[in-house]
Amino acid sequence: MTKFIDGNKIDGLPVICALDVKELDAGEHKFWFRAATDALAQWQHLPVWVFKGKEAGKHIVVTAGVHGDEYNGVLAAQAIARGLRGKALNGSITIVPTINLSGMLHHSRDFFSSDPDVSCGNLNRHFPGNANGNEPQRYLHSIWHNLLKPNAELAIDLHTQTSGTVYPLYVFADFRIADAVNMARLMNRMRFWTIQAKRVYWRRYGTRTAFQASPLKPVLAVTRTAKWWHVQWQVHSTFSPTTA
Repeated sequence: MTKFIDGNKIDGLPVICALDVKELDAGEHKFWFRAATDALAQWQHLPVWVFKGKEAGKHIVVTAGVHGDEYNGVLAAQAIARGLRGKALNGSITIVPTINLSGMLHHSRDFFSSDPDVSCGNLNRHFPGNANGNEPQRYLHSIWHNLLKPNAELAIDLHTQTSGTVYPLYVFADFRIADAVNMARLMNRMRFWTIQAKRVYWRRYGTRTAFQASPLKPVLAVTRTAKWWHVQWQVHSTFSPTTA
């Protein structure tokens, strides 16, 4: 069930420590999710949007910011939320755009632990968390068990290139899952339109270099974690604010 922190609001929005989208009314909902405390015993809160349709359908979760320096995914998640406002839906879409709060605050891929016995590291390696584990494991335990897993039949995790790397467009899909196959095939269509967009851009501006600061390049990957099918949609771009 959805658990509210009584009498606690941030910027006028309710604070929750557990979410169950099946209990929510149809429409748009905004929450702050209470994840864990930091070194000063202050609670860390994740922003959460839920868009729920009137008709039954799949329950989808979109996450971003697992790696704190991969900002394109965060912006893409926010853009998805803006695009869903006022739209008719079946099922629900839950969006959590900033999973790794400490990494984002440090402009780093890694999770920054306040525990002197725990090195900074890749938060992705600590899922699904452990209530009695080290700091990143405790941080993820509540997020996984009280926010993500209960509300996801399909999940989309947005990533981009980490600092100093360049990736090609590619697709990972588990062909044992019909939804994964369908998404992979849709990705092939998106690849076609990305190529067409490149050709148009090159004809219009006469340079391939300029395109590198332009469209997002989506990538789909599907893995299975704790009986929860994790659909990873990586958005790769060499976007730079100075060239936008």
